[in-house]
Amino acid sequence: MKLLHQTICTFIKLSLLLLALWGGSAWAVNYSLDFDGTDDYVDLGSGILSGNGDFSVGFWIKTTAINGRVLSKRDETSTGYLGVYHLSLSSGKINISTFDYDYSTGYQWTATSANVINDGNWHYVAAVQHGNGGTLYVDDKAGVTDQSGGKVNLRSSIRTSIGAGLRMAPNSWTDMSMDEVAIWNSALTSSEITALYNNGFGRDASSTQSGNLVSYWKFNQSSGTVLIDSKGTSNGTLTNMDGNSDWVVSSIASDSDEIAIAQTNIATRFAEQTIDTI
Repeated sequence: MKLLHQTICTFIKLSLLLLALWGGSAWAVNYSLDFDGTDDYVDLGSGILSGNGDFSVGFWIKTTAINGRVLSKRDETSTGYLGVYHLSLSSGKINISTFDYDYSTGYQWTATSANVINDGNWHYVAAVQHGNGGTLYVDDKAGVTDQSGGKVNLRSSIRTSIGAGLRMAPNSWTDMSMDEVAIWNSALTSSEITALYNNGFGRDASSTQSGNLVSYWKFNQSSGTVLIDSKGTSNGTLTNMDGNSDWVVSSIASDSDEIAIAQTNIATRFAEQTIDTI
């Protein structure tokens, strides 16, 4: 059955690539990574963000999971819980928690979304450290702000990962799809975050505060076990993941969003019908 799934995924990828080439620059196939919630994760390495300055983390996520780590700067080393942040699902809502470099200072700012995001649809999430704490945004909704907890002082040596909390594995894997992860060493404004959401899923984020963009993983390789950092040097390593079938077509961006959605739905229905008939 797994071989059948891989064959169908390959066929869809090739078909949509031909469509993109045939249609010219108006078409672009967009990919995302599918995490199985069992042991899949991407290790982005260390050296991403340090100190207690402003920062922003943004990404697109699609999930039906209830709990689990989504994106985490926290690892299994002896000091891997000091100077960290982690974005997690908690009862279907997205949450960010931070713990300071200094153990005696402890937890810093934290925020939880007002609404659940585990409805199986794509959502844009952004976490921003600023002022004396930070704000968590989902889609175009008003942010949830904590300005009483204090800024977290991040430790450079701690690794960042997608899809797992390395310090808590194996109890924190998350069944989800992820795309367009970006990290800035500055605070994005609410209007900039709204613009990123309104620009649509699968669109380029590098034009937003480009001078402060530290790393940007577009998820558009379509195959392989390396997640390329198009801005910095923090290429990610796919761990326990299939370099072919875990890359999934998530959308086709074109001059018409309606056409993009329709083409993606056609590909999905073809895959479902193929499985049903075999």
